[in-house]
Amino acid sequence: MSQGKTLLNSESFVTFSGKSMYPSLLEGDQISVEYFQSPMPIHELEPGQVVLTNIDKQWVVHRIVGFDSSSYLKGDWSLLQDEARTAWGRVVKINNQPSELLLNNKRISTLSQMIGVHNFWLQRKILKLLLFTYVKLIRIRLWFAN
Repeated sequence: MSQGKTLLNSESFVTFSGKSMYPSLLEGDQISVEYFQSPMPIHELEPGQVVLTNIDKQWVVHRIVGFDSSSYLKGDWSLLQDEARTAWGRVVKINNQPSELLLNNKRISTLSQMIGVHNFWLQRKILKLLLFTYVKLIRIRLWFAN
């Protein structure tokens, strides 16, 4: 993957706002974004990555879900997928710490994809509970590791 060649040496810290990436990103989390030299098609990036995109002139942080040319962006807690097909950068840290919640986490990507696909409310609730539990266990383990 040519991803290493396309990154700028520029990294910025932003305060996350919103609920679409819950429980992976929480309101007020400080996230670090590494910017690409130019927008990249999301199908050239790894599923599971959390990326920065622009939708209707607003910056949005969502996860790449799906595989190959059928990849799309979606908030972990959202039901709908985004129309954006390019990413401007990737999120590499939460609260100044690298996190497995961000880079190529295919388990979270798969759960997020399933939440958007299932129409039956009970299935969605169970999948959201699984996602919540999985992410909280990772956050607890990371907290104890530091």
